[in-house]
Formats: sequence, structure tokens, C-alpha cells
Amino acid sequence: MQSWIDNQWKSISPEWDRLMSSAIDMREQQSAIFAMQNFESGKLSGNVGVRSVRTLVNANVPTPIPANVCPKTEPGKTPVPCVKYPTAIVDAANLYNWYDGTAFNPYGGTMWYLQPTEKTFWNLLPSVSFRYELDKNMVLRLAGSKTIGRQNYNIWGGASGTPTCRDGICTVTGPNPDLKPMTSENFDLNWSWYFAPRSLVSVGIFQSNIEGYTKFGGLQQNNTIDVIDPADGAIKPAFLITASQQGAQIKGFDIGFEQPIGKTGFGITSNISRAVTSVEDGRPMTGASEWAGNLGGYYENDRFSIRLVFNYRGDYVSSATAPAPNSNAQGNSTFQGVTLPAAHNWAAPVVNVALSSSFKISKNLEASFSATNLTDPVRAVYRYSQAEVERQDVSGRQYYFNLKYKL
Repeated sequence: MQSWIDNQWKSISPEWDRLMSSAIDMREQQSAIFAMQNFESGKLSGNVGVRSVRTLVNANVPTPIPANVCPKTEPGKTPVPCVKYPTAIVDAANLYNWYDGTAFNPYGGTMWYLQPTEKTFWNLLPSVSFRYELDKNMVLRLAGSKTIGRQNYNIWGGASGTPTCRDGICTVTGPNPDLKPMTSENFDLNWSWYFAPRSLVSVGIFQSNIEGYTKFGGLQQNNTIDVIDPADGAIKPAFLITASQQGAQIKGFDIGFEQPIGKTGFGITSNISRAVTSVEDGRPMTGASEWAGNLGGYYENDRFSIRLVFNYRGDYVSSATAPAPNSNAQGNSTFQGVTLPAAHNWAAPVVNVALSSSFKISKNLEASFSATNLTDPVRAVYRYSQAEVERQDVSGRQYYFNLKYKL
């Protein structure tokens, strides 16, 4: 049976086997300049700075061409450019099934051409932090900053759909080249008490106000791109139906504790955090766990150290791949006339155990060993309940050995 299945398809070439409707051809360049100044006055110290970031996005957006305009080039032959659309992809199958013993149809399947787009974004990112010594063992820290985050590449450079034109006005689904990088205004307040040598209790609160968080769904934008009207083959501007942007917020707290056990060389470390997220449209934030924590133990002396840590991460909304920019991937579903929120993909809680160790062989030579996923954890992905598992993700145990020599 397997032999029969294998003989039904064959690989022609990497170029021919491409599916341009899923292709992403883009380049993102980032450059920045920054300045920072430290200051200190008695018990108060800190720094203030600013960073200017330039983001240049070049994307070649695969855009469909009407049928029977550009012929494909038969595999094994030199590609012949399309006269009308020089950037047409003439050497990819694009869902054209060509079987042995049949004539090659140069107009089979879908034909795409690459439409170049270029956008430049500038972001000014200030930051400031303060450190105040309440006494010799107690420190208060306050920080504020603005940071930048990147969008998924398929939102900038995925394929466009087939345009629809009525009464001289065209619309098309596809990527949004005007989607700005995400920015976040961050505020952190932390109290730390160093109550004994190498001992610490810390409590912190934080909040991040996000601008530019992606809002998926077919929303018509004011910007346009050039498309080909399937009716007459003319190039016309079309309004984009694509992803937009919205606000989001993360706020929470974290508590940490660390202390050696007497003079034995042993010690414990721990941390727990809670992050409450909200998105403007009411949907959950992808990839954000509300609860996370770790508990670890260690032993160390002048030559040898070893640390074992248990890490916990709570459940969170997950997706194996980013949804298409025009897909309302987190929308509603109608069942028997009742509209309900569509189920999200959830990643179940998981515990991971990691180990790290090092040994000083000599003054200049040191060996280290580390391992992750020691318990070989399985993370289940589900929709409606953890009893209905959609898939299971297993990373497997990983081991690393390093030998370092200092000159």
C-alpha cells in the first residue's frame, strides 16, 4: 500500500513544488542609535536614555494573475519570463497536477506575480530607571520605558487573494504593508530585601500598555495596493481587507526568594509571577500564561556547582502558525442558530525540569554540563477542554556539554 501511495506523486524540483499562495518573500532591516546617561546622588542612582529605531520592510507580495495570461514553463526547461507581468512565477506548479503520460498544460493551476512593497517606520524609545537605598540591606527600584515588538512576517508579506471589483471599486484580501511595529509603555516597581549574605526577598509589580497589537479579521483599510482586475486584466488600485491594530495590556506581580542553607553549600531559589492580560476587542492574548513559577535547589563550592530547577507554566492561547491576516481566526461560530465565541487553541499547563552544572578542572580549564526537559514533558493542545486533546507537543530531552579554556 505504501509503495502504491509513493508512486502517485513525485518531486519534480524545489522550484516546481512551491506553493506561492503560502510563500513569504520579505526582508526586514533594523537599525538604531541610542544614548544613555548614568547618575548618582547619595542613596539615589539610576540612568536615563533614549533609542531611535528604524524599521525597513521590503515585501514581494504574491498576487494572483487572471487565467490564460502567463504560461508556465515546463519543468526541466529554462524559465521564460511572462511578457505582460515580468515578475510572474512561471516555474512553480501552484496547484497544477501534471501526471506522467499527459501533455503539459502551460495554463494549468494558478499563476502569481510578485508585487513589491516598501515601508519605513521610525520609533523613539525613551527609558528611565531609579534605584533608591532604603537602608543598607533594602533597595527600591522604579523603571519606565518604551519598547518595540515585531509583527508576524505573514502579516507584512503573505499572499493576496483574488480581487473583487464592482462599479470601478476593487477590494482584495491580503497582507497589510502599513502595519506598524508594536510598541509598549512599560512600568516596573520592585522592592528587594537582602536579609542575609546571598539571600533575597523581592516583590515587584509591573504594567505594559501595548499599542499596535494585531487585530485579525476582514477589515477594510484606507490604504490600497495595485491588483489585476480579473474581468479585463487591467491594473487597478484595490482597498485592502486585512489585519488592523488595537491596544492591549499586561499587568501583574512577581515574588522571588533565594537563600543558602547555612554553610553547607546548599541553597534554594524560587519565583512566582502572575500576568493578567487584556485585549481591546475582548479576545485573549496569544502566548501569555497567567501563572508561571520556578523552584530550584543548588549546591556549590570553590570548584563545583550544580543546580536543579522545576519550571511551571500555566495554560495559554496557542497557535502552531500565525493565522492569515484576513482570517478572523478568533471570531464567532454559529451552532443551531446560536452564535458563540469560537474555541481557541489552548496549550495545557506543563512542568519542565532543567539541570546545570560546572567544574573547574584547573585555573584555566572549566567543564560544564546542562540538560533540559529531563522529565520529557508532553504539552497537550486542546480547544474546548483538556479531555479533548487536539495534538501533543514533545520536545524531548536535550543535553549540552561545554569545555572552556581561558588564555
